[in-house]
Amino acid sequence: MPLAELFNRSLMPFVLIYGFYALALGLRLSENAVRDSARRLVEARSAAQGAELAALRFQLNPHFLFNTLNSISSLIVTNASAEADRLTMRLSDFLRLTFEADPEAEVTLVEEWAIAQAYLDIEAARFPGRLQVTFDCESALLDAHVPTFLLQPIVENAVKHAVQTSRRLVTLTVRCRQVDDRLHLMVEDDGGRAVALPSEDREGSGSGLRNVRGRMAAFYGDDAAVNIRASDGGFAVELTLPLRRAMKRATA
Repeated sequence: MPLAELFNRSLMPFVLIYGFYALALGLRLSENAVRDSARRLVEARSAAQGAELAALRFQLNPHFLFNTLNSISSLIVTNASAEADRLTMRLSDFLRLTFEADPEAEVTLVEEWAIAQAYLDIEAARFPGRLQVTFDCESALLDAHVPTFLLQPIVENAVKHAVQTSRRLVTLTVRCRQVDDRLHLMVEDDGGRAVALPSEDREGSGSGLRNVRGRMAAFYGDDAAVNIRASDGGFAVELTLPLRRAMKRATA
């Protein structure tokens, strides 16, 4: 069994057991405190949702981690020490950002992009001359709030299906726009998959797009949408979600 799959399977039971245990605690009825029972139920639902979000988070990293370590090892063997050192530092950045982030929280768009950018820098080093990244975002939207780990699985999906299978330069573009009170995020590549576009279920059968749908549903319910379509010469994923910003602190 691949190490990445074993890693996921070993974590999942503990995450799910925690969620069910928390739910059971919340459902215990107190004969003398109906209000306390209601409070426990709310806490239990929150804990169960947290367990679900944590499970989604832990599915994102393992195979990427092992592939990157293999690339670093190959660079060391070929005496490309400077590139090996740079790749090691970017992997360190990515892991630090990943493990410091709270899977139950929202972060600013610029913070979320930092995680995705660290990942893409590593993949660009693994596939030299085959990945070019463009981040096209209005500065006014950089403080918009999004769920953590929202972009990373989408760009990972693009690398897997467009960059890894191509022998030419693939441009990956991330666009951010405001439409009324909605935030639109677009991740688009020109990797040529439109010629033989897989079905939506097939594209999302792994941890990537399925995790995105799960996180969007956990945070926003029906107040968000994930659209997947062919684009000019490639593939696009568009996310639509409520536009939220941090409250500005009052100045003295």
